[in-house]
Amino acid sequence: MTAATTHESRDRPSAEIQDMHHALTSLIEELVAVDTYEDRLHTTTDDDLRSVLANHRDEEKEHACMLLEWIRRRDPEFDGLLRRFLFRADPIARSEPARGDHHQTGEERHLGIGALRGIDRLRRERSGEEISDWVD
Repeated sequence: MTAATTHESRDRPSAEIQDMHHALTSLIEELVAVDTYEDRLHTTTDDDLRSVLANHRDEEKEHACMLLEWIRRRDPEFDGLLRRFLFRADPIARSEPARGDHHQTGEERHLGIGALRGIDRLRRERSGEEISDWVD
């Protein structure tokens, strides 16, 4: 997919859709550039070139962060997920909701059948019931 195309065929995607597509595509390109410079940095034998490549790699990381922030400000779903997963000391996988639960964005919580089962299990755990007493 190039920056000039979107997944859905549309005569005229909205400016908002086009902008988000450009940002996401640019983010991908910046991350690929980080990887490319990282590879070159570790395979060169010249210290001066290594220093230049490291500087370029770090600039691409900065660009990726700016794009990610732009995306976060315009997409509430990304905002909620980034707030849940970034800058935390606990294990990354622990930040995921229980199986069957839907993810949480901001103060909003979307409940589905899986989430209701999770609440029921939590209540049982707190009441001291044995697992063998649980009927699902």
